[in-house]
Amino acid sequence: MGSVMSHLELIALPRAHLQNQGSQLDILTGEIETEFGVARSAWLQDRLLFMGFYEADVVSGWDDLTKRFANANWHTAHESAGKLYKNLCHQSSPSLWVMGTEFQIQVWQAICQVPKGVTVSYSQIALSVNNPKAVRAVGSALGANNLAYWVPCHRAIRGDGTLGGYRWGLSLKAKMLSVETTGL
Repeated sequence: MGSVMSHLELIALPRAHLQNQGSQLDILTGEIETEFGVARSAWLQDRLLFMGFYEADVVSGWDDLTKRFANANWHTAHESAGKLYKNLCHQSSPSLWVMGTEFQIQVWQAICQVPKGVTVSYSQIALSVNNPKAVRAVGSALGANNLAYWVPCHRAIRGDGTLGGYRWGLSLKAKMLSVETTGL
């Protein structure tokens, strides 16, 4: 996966794209193989819009995405999605679509600045976005992230050092952190 995520550019999806539940949009979906297992992906204009991991048979956030873009033209092409993903992994400054409030995007940008192998507390993130009392809101924003691993919300932990939550399962969060800190 992308080795230097600090050069990641998060691009707010234009509001016009959200009108009429995405009518006129072409969204490519496909299963992709990652170092953490199979993930479901969605691509708009060859830019990653969604990446989520399976927990049992469910990908958290997928139903919300398909409802939000219910009128889009959906195409499933696993091979094409895999090629787009490999290309994304080799970009030095990848750019990804994000859909969220201004506060959510600030939180996602802040967590993208946390280096691999490092964890931060929710309160540290709240401080970094100049909103020290918004610790719970930070947790909610991280939980709304649609770009697993790329927006590295797995690097946020509780102030007491415990893992906290993770949208795609705590065992996956623990595995990601282990790989980033030890390489194993």
